[in-house]
Amino acid sequence: MANFFKRLFVNNEPAKREFIKEEGRYYFYNNRCSFKLPMDAETKVLRVEKEGMKHTLMTDDGRMFIIEIRPGMPNFGSYNVQTWNTTVAGYPCLVAKPRIIRQYYINCKKFVVQVDMTPLPDEDFLNSFRLEK
Repeated sequence: MANFFKRLFVNNEPAKREFIKEEGRYYFYNNRCSFKLPMDAETKVLRVEKEGMKHTLMTDDGRMFIIEIRPGMPNFGSYNVQTWNTTVAGYPCLVAKPRIIRQYYINCKKFVVQVDMTPLPDEDFLNSFRLEK
């Protein structure tokens, strides 16, 4: 399964290590936010898209993290999507379950950080979120 994702997402350029800094944190959105990377597996930056607004990371054990900056909270309207509110790292968060996976929308007031994880939600990763000053 991990090889499938590697073939699907990996470009032939070296991993963009400039996003990984001290303490194993992954910085994005012009260093405005960060997550602590899982330390139990090698993590690679597979793709940065949408002018740095979307980042796809993958561990060598097959976990994939997609981080995307959005202008605001989603409105699922009349779609049949199960949602509930929670808190992630002290920030309000909307959890949506449109399919098998869960999507997390961390509300940072001026923008929203959407996090998708497969195959299972990683609570330690989510709760390591931090706004940088």
